[in-house]
Amino acid sequence: MAMSNAERQRRYRERSRSGNHQLTRISMMLSAETKEQLERLALFYKVPQRRVLETLVRNAEKVTATTNPEEYERATRTITQ
Repeated sequence: MAMSNAERQRRYRERSRSGNHQLTRISMMLSAETKEQLERLALFYKVPQRRVLETLVRNAEKVTATTNPEEYERATRTITQ
């Protein structure tokens, strides 16, 4: 018997939560312009959109931590509490 879409999705999510990646699902709305920009960047660099987002966030965090370490440390403490 063929799997339903819901069953395939459930199995995919289970696989995504295990292993080395430890992925977490997020859901958000973006403007159409931002979505198109994300798509263009992914096509240009030939990587998945997730990789573009992860790279942008990682780089922004490095800049923030470097340029304003006290505020960054305070924000980090707030998140981990």
